[in-house]
Amino acid sequence: MKEKIVLMKASHGSVLGMTDDDLTGWEKLDYVAISEPVEVDFPELSNEVIVNKQIAILDKQITKIQAEAEASITQLKARKQELLAITHDTGE
Repeated sequence: MKEKIVLMKASHGSVLGMTDDDLTGWEKLDYVAISEPVEVDFPELSNEVIVNKQIAILDKQITKIQAEAEASITQLKARKQELLAITHDTGE
């Protein structure tokens, strides 16, 4: 897979290799071109490798969202118990 790449540098120092297509978008984010465009021939990864990497990313996202949801549910249950305790304390 051939791509025309330009190195871009941010004002904070990060350097990225970007395609030559949309440099103006990156320049609006304080990136400037620091090289001439160069055509690079990248060896392609197999579909199996790509799919496995995508699945791993999805699994991480699922784990994170589940943990956040469990934390929220735990907080809600604790609040519910507080309210139940108040109701029982007042005799209502």
